[in-house]
Amino acid sequence: MIVSPDGKTLIAVIDRNVRVLDVPEGIETIAPIAISCLTELEELTLPLSLKEIDGNGIMDCHKLKELVIPENVTETGFQCVEWCERLETITIPSHLQSISEALKEDNPSLKYVILSDSKSL
Repeated sequence: MIVSPDGKTLIAVIDRNVRVLDVPEGIETIAPIAISCLTELEELTLPLSLKEIDGNGIMDCHKLKELVIPENVTETGFQCVEWCERLETITIPSHLQSISEALKEDNPSLKYVILSDSKSL
């Protein structure tokens, strides 16, 4: 895993065959394509410290079926989660409701977009 010198930005995940990825606490931003082309990734845990997912931050994670975006995330770039072809469920903070339609278009298997207050879109 490559992080910025201040330890606050995840720049890249090197191991393309990782099955479980726990992004460490203290990371505040996921840079563009930081979590990408991880074709074996089945489980992704994002830290509570996360505030921003840049555009294309999480992409091409073909085996990922579920994703929870932490409550502290206040900014998301265009197509912040895309081409995760088996992604079925994503939980997002209710204040990020506007990204739900793009998520559905970019992830063809997506069945449920759950707002953190338990509403489903």
